[in-house]
Amino acid sequence: MAEAAAANAAKAPEGFVADAGYDTYEGAQACARMGSDAVVAPHDATWQFWSVDEGLAVRCPLGHPALPSTVKESERGGQYLVLRVAACRGCPFYEPCCGPSGGHRTLSHPVGCDPVHRLRAARLSRSALGRESMRTRMATVETLFGNVKWNMGLRRFATRGLAGARTEWTLALMAWNLRIH
Repeated sequence: MAEAAAANAAKAPEGFVADAGYDTYEGAQACARMGSDAVVAPHDATWQFWSVDEGLAVRCPLGHPALPSTVKESERGGQYLVLRVAACRGCPFYEPCCGPSGGHRTLSHPVGCDPVHRLRAARLSRSALGRESMRTRMATVETLFGNVKWNMGLRRFATRGLAGARTEWTLALMAWNLRIH
């Protein structure tokens, strides 16, 4: 999505602000490749547990590094790298963190993606700058979507395929621009 937005704008934007539906490792990786800051609301609590140090290593709250453990296959055929902290058993927070059944706290991410970018985007969304960016997004972008969807009645596309949906969306936005100007 980030790369498509950059292609539509003819240059890489300075930053992206998105809701939790866009909270993916691949999206954060794409923003990092373009040199754009990503402010993305997290869809889970991963960012609350894991942190990133100055050396760009993922760490647990006590500072132990999360190291590659294994590679798993997803239901859709993709591969995920599982990171885990080896020092869990000796940690004073072992039971509240890992649960009474034991085990290790893990972080899974698609092979080829760096989890650092997603963790940074989630933390940035919770900072003062990120909260202000999300408020601005809600007042500008979300208002437009709501007006087009409810006031103009575009609740679903009548055409099939991406090209048809794109044409229909363009016509709806042209009508909206004529309406407000």
